[in-house]
Amino acid sequence: MEFKSKTIRKSLVLVLTFAMIFSMFSTVFAAGSSDVDGHWAEKQLKQWIDNGLLNGYGEGVYKPNQTITRAEAAALVNRSFEHEETAEVAFSDVAAEDWFYNEVSKALTAGFMTGYEDGTFKPDQNITRQELAVMIFRLLDLEANADAVASFDDVDTIADWAKGEIGALVDLGIVTGYNDNTIQPNGLTKRAEAIVMIERAFEYLFTYSEAGTYGPEEGTETITHNVTVIAADVTLQNLVIEGDLLLAEGIGEGDVYLNNVTVKGTTTILGGGENSVHLTDTVLVTVIVDKKDGKIRIVVKGDSEVKEVTLNSGAKLEESDLDGAGFADVILSTEIAKDANVELVGEFQTVDVFAATVSIEIPEGTVDSLNVDQEAEGVELDLGKEGTIVELVLDAVTEVIGEGTVESVEGEKAEASDVQGEDNKVPVTTGGGGGSSSDDDDDDTPSGPAAEAEEIAFQIGGEWFAASYIDKNEFEFVIPSELTGDEYITLIEIESTSSNAKEISFGSYEVPFDGDIAEIDLLQVLNDEDDPQNDGVRVATIRGELAEEPVTLTGVLTADNGRETNVSITLFDENKLPNIEKAYVFVEGGETLEAVYNESFDEWTLTIPRGLDGDERITSIEVLATTGSVLYYDETTDFELMNFENGTDTKTVEELFEAISGYHDEDPIDSGDPGVTIQVVREVFGSGSTYEDWFVVSNDYGRTFIDVAVEIESPVGIAMIRSISIVGIEEIEYDYDNNNFTIDLSGEDGSTMIDEIVFTAADSDVETFYAGLVFEDIDEEFVVERTFDNKELTISVSELLGEFGIPDNGEKGISLSSLREWIADGTYFVYIEGENFSKRVLIDIKL
Repeated sequence: MEFKSKTIRKSLVLVLTFAMIFSMFSTVFAAGSSDVDGHWAEKQLKQWIDNGLLNGYGEGVYKPNQTITRAEAAALVNRSFEHEETAEVAFSDVAAEDWFYNEVSKALTAGFMTGYEDGTFKPDQNITRQELAVMIFRLLDLEANADAVASFDDVDTIADWAKGEIGALVDLGIVTGYNDNTIQPNGLTKRAEAIVMIERAFEYLFTYSEAGTYGPEEGTETITHNVTVIAADVTLQNLVIEGDLLLAEGIGEGDVYLNNVTVKGTTTILGGGENSVHLTDTVLVTVIVDKKDGKIRIVVKGDSEVKEVTLNSGAKLEESDLDGAGFADVILSTEIAKDANVELVGEFQTVDVFAATVSIEIPEGTVDSLNVDQEAEGVELDLGKEGTIVELVLDAVTEVIGEGTVESVEGEKAEASDVQGEDNKVPVTTGGGGGSSSDDDDDDTPSGPAAEAEEIAFQIGGEWFAASYIDKNEFEFVIPSELTGDEYITLIEIESTSSNAKEISFGSYEVPFDGDIAEIDLLQVLNDEDDPQNDGVRVATIRGELAEEPVTLTGVLTADNGRETNVSITLFDENKLPNIEKAYVFVEGGETLEAVYNESFDEWTLTIPRGLDGDERITSIEVLATTGSVLYYDETTDFELMNFENGTDTKTVEELFEAISGYHDEDPIDSGDPGVTIQVVREVFGSGSTYEDWFVVSNDYGRTFIDVAVEIESPVGIAMIRSISIVGIEEIEYDYDNNNFTIDLSGEDGSTMIDEIVFTAADSDVETFYAGLVFEDIDEEFVVERTFDNKELTISVSELLGEFGIPDNGEKGISLSSLREWIADGTYFVYIEGENFSKRVLIDIKL
């Protein structure tokens, strides 16, 4: 079934230059796949992204393998070490209007970078591994140790001025060699390598190896990196740790105290004794306990909260003098040693047991839900007299002893388990809904998971339009503006892939699922007799209902186990949603730039033309939009950029920076002159690059997501990709007038096989090709990434099909008839990138 997607995230686009200006110093968060996924430095990269330390290029692109310049290295270090102090810069190649002026100034003031004897700084020169190592050596104020690099095979290639510095970092594990036992000191540093090296330096700075108290006496201090404790009797106080916290084995059987500490990453506990880890007024999101020998006690006090604890070893979790939420969820993993003991004292929400042959003691307190997995055989559960389990689910045979209370027991092995004790004579229900062990009233609460709606689509005038997935069982659907109103909405199709969906009901109207699909008659939902002969409801009628405000349809989705959950579909009229009508960028010393609507991508595109000299300055932006709407920088609506009370608004670049002052600490391009020069834009993005971002325009009726595409034209006569060849069919040259390629295969026979596609670059700077492919009949998105070799890239269709998991039919490549079934005519784009640019290449395909 082919869906035409028309969602509330509509992609009308505007405030074009915002994207260019903001991206110089903000992280771009993009949904879907990212080029850091699966990268060897994925953990550190994502931590930097989450903490706002790593800027992106849009669409999930962060270029971890791109080399960095001296100026960029200075910016990375300044940002992570929070250097703010500046001084006058006197280098001949660093001007006050350069974006990196302040970064160079901060680096000089902090003392970790210097210039060259000829009076230059060489900000655009790529930085080598040994140069970055010396920078970090200076930051950490270490003692040189040249002996530490003597064992590397390429030690003779290390400059004399860097040997001792690199050796000091090797000693600390900040610099490591390659698999071939080399350091490669003269190799150019890639973005990911720099981030990992800086992160390791921070871990050294925030490694506490001596007993004592660390953190401010008053107020709070934020640490954006990882923290490690390797000694006993350490107290951390008044800290917000945005990275991970490691309580290492070096703590031994000693104690560690966390007072008013929040850890946003993962807390891993490897050391401590029977009275070891004390949490007071502390919030931990995720905790992993994994002590090799013995048992760790974790006690929470005051206004503390521990959201999830995974036990890979025995432990005692205790709440004492607690005002906060305390422990929430506890997982006993399969890593726990046989016959280990876990003790729980306090109020726990959920305890999930996957470990076999462990003993669990609950001397006092309450567990709302304790679940023993089917693989967790041989578990012994000891309930003290003051201990209570509200719901006990036994999917493996379990021995339950003690004098405590179990309010209900169910599960596949509930009847086979030994549930003893005077207060444990409770109804025992099997997972299949079988009988009980007593005549007491049965618990009618259904067990098992609820069903979930995955996709929803509306059939309008014989075509299907997809609704937008907002959250679990929550959808939004926009009535497309191009519909005349005479069309009829006939069916709503709800798809559930959770395999247990039984039926969905709207009031008294019930529809069973046929496999994973339920087809809903909209007339029945609305109880409407609009025009029964047409078997549907006119679009004009629905628009009338939506004239004042959106309408939400709520259905009850029932699983085959009886569990019910609500499914909501909020309907909007696109004609009522806020919109952007025009957008202009005013350029001092040049022509006014106007955004152009790109129907192929449902976006507006701003082009920075190649004919501008570069000295022209973008000073202000004017936008015409729906009267009464407001433009925000992101979905939180915290950063208001423009207010269209009268249908139009104009803001200077400086006013826009002030509007997002809570998002960015400073204006890095403030040179005393108004706005930002075209040359700065070109330097930041690279000539020939494409940048994309999004904003939100909102009014009392609803919101529209605003997509942005900014094209920075290459110099005259240059295209990053010169030609595309489909081997055996034709070669397509770049169309300079339309800034794209056109591949017309409509006249080719369907039996024609396509196996190899060759991309020829116009410049050796082009390094990488990548694209996201979505086939209509294959419910998955594929990301293709390839590297150019001497300006040429050959993509084998046969290899791609293998990567996509499409069975080999014995033929080489794919037939044109099969391709016609999978993709439709239209404009598609791929990305190419090099050291200093990322470019979107448009391809018009006619099949």
